[in-house]
Formats: sequence, C-alpha cells, structure tokens
Amino acid sequence: MNNPQQLVDIFQFDAQDQENLKVVYEQFNQGVSALRTLIESEPVVLHCGLSGKDSSVVVLMAVESYRQSIQAGLVEPSRPLLVVTVDTGAEAIALKMYVHYVRKRLLEFGKQIGINLCYDIIQPPINDQYFIKYTGGQKLVPSVTRHQDCSIILKVDPSERYIKQAIKKYSECSCYKLVSCVGSRIAESHHRAGNMKKQGLSLITAGSILADMAQVEAAGSKMYKLAPIKHWETEQVFDLLRM
Repeated sequence: MNNPQQLVDIFQFDAQDQENLKVVYEQFNQGVSALRTLIESEPVVLHCGLSGKDSSVVVLMAVESYRQSIQAGLVEPSRPLLVVTVDTGAEAIALKMYVHYVRKRLLEFGKQIGINLCYDIIQPPINDQYFIKYTGGQKLVPSVTRHQDCSIILKVDPSERYIKQAIKKYSECSCYKLVSCVGSRIAESHHRAGNMKKQGLSLITAGSILADMAQVEAAGSKMYKLAPIKHWETEQVFDLLRM
C-alpha cells in the first residue's frame, strides 16, 4: 500500500485557470503585505483561530508575513504568533486526529523558519461540553429552527476566554497589541456580511488596514480584529489551498 505522502495529485490547468491562479496569488501577497505593514509598524501579536478552509488561508498569510518580516530584520524572532483551534468535543474522530496531525507539523515548520509559533488546542469546560449538556437534559438536539447557541457555548465562549488570557499576557505584561485575524468573508452569506458590517470589518481594505481596523470587545476586554480575506470568493479560497 502506498504511503499517502508519496502520492502526487496532477491538475490540468487551462489558460483561464492560470489567470485565476495569478489573481489569487496576488491577493494572497497583498494580504501578506498588509499584515507585514501591521506587525512592522507596531508591536502587534497576531492571533488566528484555525477551524476550516477560510481560516487556513488567514493562518498561511500570517505565517508568511512573520517569515518575511523576521527575515528582513524588521520583527524580532521572539514575537509570538498565536494559532488556536477549539475542540468542541463533538467533532468526528477523524477531524480530531487531523487537528493534532496538523498542529505537530505546523509547529515543526515554525521552528524551521524561525517563527515563535504557539498553537493551542482548547476545549469548553466540562460542564459546557455538548455531551454533558445533552445527556443532562440542558440541551436539545440542534436544528435549523432552534436558537443557534451551541456555537456560542462550544466555540465562541472558549475562544473569548483564550483571547482574554492572551490580552492579559501580551498586552498588559509584554506591551504587545493583540490583533485577531479572522476568516470572515462577505461572499459567505448575507448573515455573515451583516455581522461583519456591525463589527466594522467590511470597511477594512488592504491599503488602510491600520486606520480601519475594528476594535471590539471579547469577554470584557478590548481587542482589535481584522478580516484580511473579506473580499475573497469561495473558489479563490479553494484555489489558494490547492496551490
């Protein structure tokens, strides 16, 4: 049986595909340049939640921006890059395994290129985990017609607790400003676009990322948030990950 690492996928690209990939590559570089401007202008620590395809692109941007800035001597190698994945306890076993698979290799890659990359996997407290809520009769099986508070309990609340601790550690103790990079995209849905507009994220452009960065409140603490791929289409996200 072949080792999966020995297999190579072959893609046939036509002229239009190649042109589309050039556009995606340029968009990626623009995002990296914007993040470089941010971390080189101020003592900023980037925080990225890693949960799927969109956030994967953002993490790649953040890693590349740190690599280039450190290599250019414009950012100190000790500056942390925070990556966090929330393990809700309700995911498929294969996905739980894959997260640990990725974490190990991402940390190794960070060491290879000289980045102080910190990758944490966090969970909701035991009393908030879905199995406890469900078996204890505190939660019903979720559906599209019921209030969508499972994501808040299982993902949002643990993330905000982590961010609050990070703000205290890096802002108050190390004089860094914490900026959370999210994978929100306007094209994803009207509901998501509305939330981004409320948070001020839809106003951010690569050229004015410092001036337009949105300040939000997470778990009672002030922090900054930006969406570097907010104008990306779904096909562009997949194209970038394919490359």
